[in-house]
Amino acid sequence: MGTAMAIVGAFVLAAETAATPDDPAGAQQRHQDKISPLLDTAEQIPGGGMAMKIFFGHTEEFVLATY
Repeated sequence: MGTAMAIVGAFVLAAETAATPDDPAGAQQRHQDKISPLLDTAEQIPGGGMAMKIFFGHTEEFVLATY
């Protein structure tokens, strides 16, 4: 889960920084506002997080049960 979250976080931060290059503090705050709910949800995924769900081939059941 950590690697996937790092990639998503980097992508969001890059997008926010590109949108307002003259306001890095604002970009970081918007990044935090967007990533925090995602992290809260990811922490609640049982059984080793999303990586374990994908590894064991239960992706469809997970998505249907979660969303």
